Amino acid sequence: MPPGMPLSGMVRVNTDGTVNVMTGATEIGGGQKTTMAMIAAEELGVPFEAVSVVSGDTDETTDTGTTSGSRQTITGGTGVKLAAADAKNQLLEVAAVELKADKKDLSIRGGMIYKQGDPKGVTLEQIASKAPGGVIFGRGVMKIPLDIFTNTFAADIAEVEVDTRTGAVKVLKIVAASDVGRAINPLTAESQLDGGVILGVGFGLAEEQMLNKATGICVNPNHLNYKIPSIKDIPTEIVPILVESVDKVGPFGAKGIGEPVCSPPAPAIANAIYNAIGVRFTELPISNRAILTSLKSAKG
Repeated sequence: MPPGMPLSGMVRVNTDGTVNVMTGATEIGGGQKTTMAMIAAEELGVPFEAVSVVSGDTDETTDTGTTSGSRQTITGGTGVKLAAADAKNQLLEVAAVELKADKKDLSIRGGMIYKQGDPKGVTLEQIASKAPGGVIFGRGVMKIPLDIFTNTFAADIAEVEVDTRTGAVKVLKIVAASDVGRAINPLTAESQLDGGVILGVGFGLAEEQMLNKATGICVNPNHLNYKIPSIKDIPTEIVPILVESVDKVGPFGAKGIGEPVCSPPAPAIANAIYNAIGVRFTELPISNRAILTSLKSAKG
């Protein structure tokens, strides 16, 4: 993730205790909106169900950069966390006046504001309605310092069967481990791992763009001639493993996961094929024809 990327977000706490998150993070199927809601709920101390998200609308949100480079949990998520913290601080300032308490003795849990030593608490709704103008509006914005980088790490283990008569490779099992920092949403993180494995299988065994050497034009620009994995080609078993650490940049220590998990499957499969038939491949994809040709050459 390049340094200097914008991190921004806005959070509004309404008089009924509900929370609106405004973020430039665009949902592309990776659970970005859900992640932003979870970050805001955690930081504010409110139930997840109380949070709604407006995303990707440049008339309503601020810039968080593109949803690319596996960075939106960090960019958009940090902006939302900062905005939620700003809103929380404002809530506690209002609550300190209403409850005649020191702000440092107040906390928010489950949508309730508690004074230290008092188990009863008051609702967020009661306090938010007392805010100047009847609304709490939090804003979060910063840029990642130029001297800070976030690195991700991943490792896969593959088990395959190779039919030496046809050259066909069946991927039986892939164990995929990825350093995700803190997993904000483990369900979508594991789904990202599953998807990355499938993409990696296609990259390793089937996908090959063919160009006309004279014109540079792609001669297989469709799925009839450019083969991607079908349900019959994906591994029989995928075991996703989330390795958690605490990153110094991401919200609650989170890292990106979308693209890093796509790279390890292909070399893991290549190593498994080498273990099975004793032939080392250095080019992808490892097609049926490539395996048969290599086996024939090995036999002399």
